[in-house]
Amino acid sequence: MLYLMVHETFNGVDKMATIKDVAQLAGVSIGTVSNVLNGKTRNTDLIERVEKAMQELKYIPDETARSLKKEKTGLIGLILPNSVNPEYSSLLAEIEALLTQHGYSILLIFSHNNALLEKKAVEKCLKQRVDGIILYSPHRSSKQLEFAENQIPVVLISQKEDKHVKADTIILDYFP
Repeated sequence: MLYLMVHETFNGVDKMATIKDVAQLAGVSIGTVSNVLNGKTRNTDLIERVEKAMQELKYIPDETARSLKKEKTGLIGLILPNSVNPEYSSLLAEIEALLTQHGYSILLIFSHNNALLEKKAVEKCLKQRVDGIILYSPHRSSKQLEFAENQIPVVLISQKEDKHVKADTIILDYFP
């Protein structure tokens, strides 16, 4: 009995239900649960049984696992210099609103105007399998993007043009 409680919880938190648990409780196959989750069935009895089991188990689909199959994460990496500058905060709000409208979420990383941290941020985005990267690099060109440019869509926001960067670029010019 004690072993079961330890096995069922981790640090006092119940273990997360799996698609297998949902299938078992609903009395259907894992494939049927998958079909219900992906809207591939119109059988209302199956849909109701699966949804009831999901609700009872508090099942939350694993988006990471789903993204492996879809080959899309719905995640865009946004690398900003910091969170203090109101310009960056406004830009973040606008980008987040636009991406949300199109079904994307943001992986937000701050570079602190450090070229090495920018490079590590780009690497982290690639490891997280983001669908694209937006890098705001205000004071220099960004060679950090070179190894990402051929893998995913990249947008560089900068105050200087860099002919070596093959990414889409937005140049900010604050001078008349």
